[in-house]
Amino acid sequence: MYFRNLLFVSVFGLLPSLASAETLVAVRPGVMCESASALAQLTLPDGSSRSALQHPTAAALAMKEQGHCWNIGADAEVQLQKQRKNTSIISVSGGTYVVPNIDFEPVQPRKDCLAYDPATVTLSGKIEHEPSYTDDDTRDGGYSALVLDHQICTISDSFDDAESGRRVLQLVFLNGWPKASPPYDMPVTITGKLYHRDNGNQETTVLIEVERIQTK
Repeated sequence: MYFRNLLFVSVFGLLPSLASAETLVAVRPGVMCESASALAQLTLPDGSSRSALQHPTAAALAMKEQGHCWNIGADAEVQLQKQRKNTSIISVSGGTYVVPNIDFEPVQPRKDCLAYDPATVTLSGKIEHEPSYTDDDTRDGGYSALVLDHQICTISDSFDDAESGRRVLQLVFLNGWPKASPPYDMPVTITGKLYHRDNGNQETTVLIEVERIQTK
């Protein structure tokens, strides 16, 4: 499991009833905290973190440090230890933290899994700009990703591992960034080829090399 970062508001969503130690996957960037109080103060209604805004306040950064909170990126996997009404206790990299339920969903059973390159796939979702963090925990310019309508899984091959529960795919344009900016935050269908992360500069476990983007 790869991490770029060690990542109670009333509108938090609820996870379905889950067995202890079930694997969860992050569907958006956020934070995980040792302090439940710090998590409550940092988390915004949509599940994102005040400390991960483009220009976080000094107070938010101080709360993050005081609450022993860490950034956690979209697509990260964690192990559920205990589910509460609005938050869950999870474990990752030997530590135990509290996270908002709205940021996570259970990894779904493997079904109709997709092949990597050279196979071509067509997937639906929304293109979103996701925050990215350097190794020293400083936000940089972020990256564009396809946030899928549903989780996908992939089939292993001679080079790449099988994956499950993927909903966030970093977009890759081998011929350079398109002249027209991708249509952010609106339904799209993307045709392209999947491949597995193979270096630390890639943000998600599975990426998609974009061949065509169509708006719905």
